[in-house]
Amino acid sequence: MFRKRNKDRLAYMIVIQYFKKLGIVLAFLLAYFILITLNAAGFNVWLPSCPIKATTGIECFGCGLNHAAIALVQGDFQHAFEHNPLIFIIVPVILGLIIYDFTKYLTKNKNTYL
Repeated sequence: MFRKRNKDRLAYMIVIQYFKKLGIVLAFLLAYFILITLNAAGFNVWLPSCPIKATTGIECFGCGLNHAAIALVQGDFQHAFEHNPLIFIIVPVILGLIIYDFTKYLTKNKNTYL
């Protein structure tokens, strides 16, 4: 019984440590999603502009990602693709990396079960 409690506590601590490490990244992603959702709902929320385009006048690979994300949140896939087709690669890759990192972190210690 005592070993089971320690094992459960260890599993709990591993999950808590992981989420503490991911907390900053998730907070920024959540804040970005809230800004995009507010902007998609019609509120004039300031979104940062591209510093490369502002200084050189040339669009970089990331230009249009904010508008593409807004269109994606609204469900308008065609306009999202028109703004920047890279959005359909970036979003699944980021979600996949987060899931992969989380599963890798959990399976690092094979004696720990959730």
